[in-house]
Parts: sequence; C-alpha cells; structure tokens
Amino acid sequence: MPRFFRRLAEGVFDEADLIKRTHELADFIEAASTEYKIDRKQLFAVGYAACFQSSLMLVARRQHVDASQSVITSKVGIGPDGEGGFALEVELHVSIPGLDKATSEKLIEQAHQVCPYSNATRGNIPVTLTVEG
Repeated sequence: MPRFFRRLAEGVFDEADLIKRTHELADFIEAASTEYKIDRKQLFAVGYAACFQSSLMLVARRQHVDASQSVITSKVGIGPDGEGGFALEVELHVSIPGLDKATSEKLIEQAHQVCPYSNATRGNIPVTLTVEG
C-alpha cells in the first residue's frame, strides 16, 4: 500500500506530506493527459471504460467467449442532486461484435459485478448499462 494511504489509515496526518503528494498526483495526471491527449475532465469516464472492458474480458474468458473486439463507451454526467449539491451519473454503452444480445447482456451484467469502478460506485450513483449493436 502506498505510504500516503498507510499513514492516513494509521491516523497519522502530515499536512506537508499530503500537500506534496497531492501536487505529485496533479503533475502525474497533467503529464498523462498531455501524453495521451485526454482531457483531464474525462479521466473518470476513460478509467471506468478501461476497467469495465478488463472486467468484461475476464468474465468472457472464464466462459470461453471471445469479447476481444468489444468496445465500451462511457458517458459521465454531473448535475444537481436535488439537495443543494451535485451528483454523477454514468452510462456504459457496450458493443460485443459476434455475440447475440442475450449473451452480451449476461456478460455485461457479470462484468458489472466484477468491475472495481462498478463496485465503488454501486449504490452511490446511477449506472446504466446498454448493449449496442
């Protein structure tokens, strides 16, 4: 576990270290955004799509199904939550060429149970899963 998180878990709070590591993370995100030509505001959507695809590949492989041509499109929205704050919502549009809709839906639902992003957001924000094609 990275030192920053271990120290927080132990109840040790070092403000200078926290500030330093926050700047390091911001610098890393900026460099990665520039190198891969990704808008920093889209990183959650990009991360969710990549994570979901890895989860989809895992569950497909377990069932000896080829999902290697799958495409995940993640749309993340933000808006008022009705209580004076803001909330996120996610749409995952999934295409798995060569598979029928029923098989695709089954794999997508299984991937949704495995995906760390899905597990982290479950019960916190609405996530809509849609089979494309």
